[in-house]
Amino acid sequence: MTTPPSGKTATFVVQIDTNGVFDWADYISGSFSVKGSLEYISNDEIISSGGFAGTVDFNSSATINNLSSPNASTISTYVTRLSSTGSYVWASKIDASLDNSNISLDQDDNVYVVGGAPLHFTKLKDDGSLEYNSAVNNTVNMYFTNGFVGFDGNIIVSGGYKGSVDLDLGTGTNNKTAAQDWDAFTMKLKTKFNVGIKDINYETLTIYPNPSNNILNIKHGIRTSKKVIILDLTGKIVEEISGNVNSLDLSGLTNGMYLLQVDYGTSIGTTRFIKN
Repeated sequence: MTTPPSGKTATFVVQIDTNGVFDWADYISGSFSVKGSLEYISNDEIISSGGFAGTVDFNSSATINNLSSPNASTISTYVTRLSSTGSYVWASKIDASLDNSNISLDQDDNVYVVGGAPLHFTKLKDDGSLEYNSAVNNTVNMYFTNGFVGFDGNIIVSGGYKGSVDLDLGTGTNNKTAAQDWDAFTMKLKTKFNVGIKDINYETLTIYPNPSNNILNIKHGIRTSKKVIILDLTGKIVEEISGNVNSLDLSGLTNGMYLLQVDYGTSIGTTRFIKN
């Protein structure tokens, strides 16, 4: 990796193999803020997001690929795609500061970004082009904590609010009034968006029930798993089981959201589940 230009701050992505050995690193040089997130896509490429201000070159090679926020003091959100070796593929911007944004991917590698205040819901196609960007109305008294897109195409987002807020993204209203100073909310979006996720078929990883209290069932379709891994949301491995696993005993897990990774030998399936 080359050194960022003198006097510039930079954000970086580092890949380390399963033995803890450095693989590669890449950087984006510019003015950055706002926490973002990382996701692997199907061919081991990486999607990352965060915030930037002014004009930033998102390609660390000799080729220049600039994105610009509305002005030098206004933060926009970037989403960038890196190859499996850390090389630039594309970068896109959203003219909103999506603090603590979450990234989710569907089976076609379309990218969904959820976050910000007001809460924004953005879909980028697999080439980085924008399909939609919508915000929840009247979110001055709201904050965002988590959000993702499930395999069934629903967008789930949670957070807190005070006073009265409208949770409808369209022209209608869905007003909620907090009973306390701050109340928590969980919002599910389905009919407002056609998020483009394929129907589950016999070849697709399926889990149920989700959320689950104790036993989580896994359907692999025509495939056979080589290994099943449960990870927490920081990426730490909680449990790893070899072989063709059709159910998991969750009784030893603390309540919360987890990642389930299924290794089929020639491909890897990933989904999320909630332990109640």
